[in-house]
Order: sequence, then structure tokens, then C-alpha cells
Amino acid sequence: MLNSSSIIVRTNKIITADMDGDTALMSVNNGAYYGLGKVGTAIWNELAAPLTVAALIEKLCQRFAVSATQCEQDIQPFLGDMLAEKLIELANEKSSNN
Repeated sequence: MLNSSSIIVRTNKIITADMDGDTALMSVNNGAYYGLGKVGTAIWNELAAPLTVAALIEKLCQRFAVSATQCEQDIQPFLGDMLAEKLIELANEKSSNN
């Protein structure tokens, strides 16, 4: 499970397309397609470079005017799903997997 100090980043083998503010993703590894809405797209864009979960929450709170507690509760399951689907990875594991 991810915690506030986990450093996460997008996985390299993802093809993306802008869909009028939303984002469509296609995983090269598993051939699956994913659709991200406004908040998911914001998260995806922030994870272009490694970032701690705490820093991500801070950025999202500023952008969407939500409390840190609410933001964390809302994004933890989403980040967990993204990690399980290998759309994101832990940055410290990234270097050992390449």
C-alpha cells in the first residue's frame, strides 16, 4: 500500500491521448485501455516526474480546493488501482526494473 512518503511516477510503456480535457491510456504491457476524467488526468499529468504521495495531495488540494484528508481518502484507492494495473510505479523500484 502507498503511504504519504511513497514516491510514485508514471510507467513508461503507456500510450496516451488527450480527449478534450480527459485522458485515454493504453497499456503496452497488458493491452488494456483506461479513461481518466478531470481529476485522474490532473494526477496523471503530475506524475510525469517522480513525486511523493504527500506532494501530489498538496498539489491537488491547491488545484481543486479540497481538504488534504478528503483528497487522500479519494485518491488512495485510485492510486492503488493504478499501481495494480502497472500504470504507475514506485520510483525506487523503477530503477531496479529497467
